[in-house]
Amino acid sequence: MMNGKFTMTFEQYLADPCPRPSLTRSTIKDLITKTPRHAFWNHPKLNPDFQPEESATHFDIGTAAHTIFLEGTDDVAVSLPYDDWRKKEAQAARDEARANGKVPLLAKQYDSVMSMVEVANKSLSESELGLKVELGEPELTYIWQEQPDDLYCRIRTDWINTERTIILDYKTTSKLAEPEDFSRVITQNGLDIQDAFYRRGVSEIEGTTPDFIFMVQEVDPPYLCSFIELDLQFQEMGKEKVKRGLHLWRECIKSGVWPSYSNRIYTVEPPSYSLAQWEMRKAG
Repeated sequence: MMNGKFTMTFEQYLADPCPRPSLTRSTIKDLITKTPRHAFWNHPKLNPDFQPEESATHFDIGTAAHTIFLEGTDDVAVSLPYDDWRKKEAQAARDEARANGKVPLLAKQYDSVMSMVEVANKSLSESELGLKVELGEPELTYIWQEQPDDLYCRIRTDWINTERTIILDYKTTSKLAEPEDFSRVITQNGLDIQDAFYRRGVSEIEGTTPDFIFMVQEVDPPYLCSFIELDLQFQEMGKEKVKRGLHLWRECIKSGVWPSYSNRIYTVEPPSYSLAQWEMRKAG
């Protein structure tokens, strides 16, 4: 058994450090919004051909801001003295930085990240939470076993306070951090599952009942932040999805069968908006 909280690298976490394949938020999302076969394919301990996804360049700013803000270090980012990546010299420097495990940033991008972090710290301390990142721990891995069959589960919190009563999940966006807009992102990306599953894991190990807060920051000036909590109905839906994911995981682990789409032929109907659009075109 290895129930508890641990400090490990992101790569170690992604590789699944548990003795047996463990369940994560992303696996639950695959199980209930795609198919169990997708969950199998995307799992490092189930799929013998598993290959981790490479981080896309457009995520570099968010990755750097995430690390510097939450961990208080800029060791991850490299500021390179170029205006863009078009020249071969700039591309070579970028590739070398990646090979050394660093996030390569143009000088202007690095300056933007540092400005983002400054705004993020100020926004967090002046928010209703009144927190400072120094009063908690970043990037903790929680591992626990679900009964009665000892199924391993794991999560990695962005940040949790010392009292283990607040989980802060930091997101960056190239769009607006407006809460009503972000509610659509929550549904699309399965963040309601994350809310429920992370609360469940921390409660299991710490014995607390933590609040879960999304801190969303825009990557464009003035780098505004918003703080978002799911209402009780949203939370309940997340819990139901986690329950469904656990059920499917148990069934597939026990049987060794990971179903895909059915082989039967489906007859599909046009969506109502498509029919309405066609009727309007005919009338015109």
